[in-house]
Amino acid sequence: MGAEIEWFPVYEDDPGAYVPLDRLKQLLDISRPLPCGGTLTFEPGGQVEISSVPGQSVAATCTAMASDLKFVRNKLGGHGIKLIGVGLDPVRPGRRVLDLARYEAMEAYFDAGWPEGRSMMRATASIHVNLDVNGIDDGAERWRLVHAMGPTFCAAFANSAIASGNPTGWKSSRLALWQAIDPSRTLPTPPVGHPVEVWTRYALQARVMFIRNRGHAEAVSEQLTFGRWLEEGHALGFPELDDLAVHLTTLFPPIRPRGWLELRMIDSLPDPWWRVPIVVASMVYDPKAVRQIDQLVEPTADLWEVAARQGMENALLSQTAQAVFSAALDAMERLNVDHETASVVEAFNRRFVQKGRCPADEQLEAWGRGRSPLEEDSMEDTWT
Repeated sequence: MGAEIEWFPVYEDDPGAYVPLDRLKQLLDISRPLPCGGTLTFEPGGQVEISSVPGQSVAATCTAMASDLKFVRNKLGGHGIKLIGVGLDPVRPGRRVLDLARYEAMEAYFDAGWPEGRSMMRATASIHVNLDVNGIDDGAERWRLVHAMGPTFCAAFANSAIASGNPTGWKSSRLALWQAIDPSRTLPTPPVGHPVEVWTRYALQARVMFIRNRGHAEAVSEQLTFGRWLEEGHALGFPELDDLAVHLTTLFPPIRPRGWLELRMIDSLPDPWWRVPIVVASMVYDPKAVRQIDQLVEPTADLWEVAARQGMENALLSQTAQAVFSAALDAMERLNVDHETASVVEAFNRRFVQKGRCPADEQLEAWGRGRSPLEEDSMEDTWT
């Protein structure tokens, strides 16, 4: 399993100011692997993304990510820059700092029909948990299970209740933004059926975002699905295999198959809470845990919008989350979760799940006290 975690870089003495991308590149060498093998990249709005190497266990993944994160933090901290783990920038509207043809075309595409796309690109951050599907007898069952668990993950880890300095009315405003843009590429994939057939159908029915042309990427304004492009062509020609590969990278359902299952519904979380969704997702590797939650998560399997809006305030999602966390806690020893990570999961369960709360609730409370979420860089001193 693996993880990709996005962070907002901010100045310690001026959290509302943007850290220039050139400054980040000067301090962080993205051309070389991090000490534990992870990679460092930047998102369109300048978010710093740390991607772990695939780990053979939760302990391996979390230990490597923690070491790489510490390395990056030390590099930036010496120059007055810290990393904030939150799903949506709570103060700043975001600005695009990467001028790649891909992102210019993406922005033009969203501007034509979904203005929320700009905020999604520029001002959101998430945690992606990557789960293996190799070596199991029934990939369709794991596909179905993670889809059924998705809204519970969204509710339990919601951490983006503030935008432009004020509450939005959503616990996960980040997921609300995703739900507001092109549904052909952001709606959940159907959880039943053979995953290859389901994903193929989804990809063919999704609109083409842009077509590469002589080193440029031209946004497609007409409603051209990839299947129609394949059958009828376009003024710029018919798609080639590389065009399909690019098209697949522009599809953003909450669970995206990439040779593994990429869980994309989780808001970015402060240190050390980022460990928790990795552990909870890993329960799909434990047969006993799967049996415990298999039927329990079905009643909330379609509550994506409810989860984003209400978080753990929804009684059914709160009940489901408590059951899921109970099974995950029971599975930790069998999954060889390291002691430090296990302690963090237990603390998160006590602090949030058992009280029917999510991190967004603390974010709202801090706002009520007049404290900006950008001032919070870590929960290390308070999580116990």
